Amino acid sequence: NGQQLGEFGASDILITASGARELKEELVGGVSLKFLTSSIAGNSASAVAADLGAIYHTKYEGWDVGGGVFNLGFATSAYLKEKDDLPLTYRLGLSVPLEHLPVRFSFSGEYTNAEGIRGAGGLELTFTQFLQGRLGYNTIGLDQRVGLDRDALAGFSGGVGINVKNLSVDYSLSSYGEIGFLNRFTLTSAFGGGRR
Repeated sequence: NGQQLGEFGASDILITASGARELKEELVGGVSLKFLTSSIAGNSASAVAADLGAIYHTKYEGWDVGGGVFNLGFATSAYLKEKDDLPLTYRLGLSVPLEHLPVRFSFSGEYTNAEGIRGAGGLELTFTQFLQGRLGYNTIGLDQRVGLDRDALAGFSGGVGINVKNLSVDYSLSSYGEIGFLNRFTLTSAFGGGRR
């Protein structure tokens, strides 16, 4: 009814340590170890988890196949009395370069024990050796529609990536419909000159 009932604070922190290496020719594997903590209105919870994944660079037309298991772990503390399960996620995807165009098309499907089946797809446009543009859509946008004007953008995202030697800087803007937009910055370095 538009009545202010009070104020509260909320915050989330995620600390991740990741590593990847070539397991054998054309096959790359990686692991991430994560510590998560969240607080809202004076209550807090934390968890530890790991992500495992692999990418196979096939010799067929530059196709790449990847998959992973995410959020293998457990809560170390609870908001109240009962610890919540982490959203265990299985993901499988395919990335394909489009013939005669500087464009790569990717799509993936995932199953999460909390949310069920979802899908995502996107395009990466290579403008130069150092600059890429990206457009994408995630079916999570279907769940974020509430019948208002900004529903049309829910699930869509766009961004740019800049690569200089072994350093990459990525920016993306994702729409969550009426909730608003999420800005994400990522800084990546490939040690030893390996491809990421």
